[in-house]
Amino acid sequence: MFNILRKAIRAFKKDQSGVTAIEYGLIAIIMAAFIIFAFYKNIVPTMEGKIESLNTTIQSVKFDQKLGDATNTAQDAQGSKTVTH
Repeated sequence: MFNILRKAIRAFKKDQSGVTAIEYGLIAIIMAAFIIFAFYKNIVPTMEGKIESLNTTIQSVKFDQKLGDATNTAQDAQGSKTVTH
């Protein structure tokens, strides 16, 4: 039993198929992150603002349990407005 398990582990360690593709993928992700943070220094505050805005919008949606409708009471650019979806 253990001999079969050892053989399977050795075969898995020797198998190098797909390793290069994974390495290139990781390098691409790291380079993309570096480029984003190098050229867009205000990316974190911008993303925080967008996430807060999204959070506010999501929290402003109220569900009418009787009808199953969602009512959004968030303010739009023209002022306070109630929208039923």
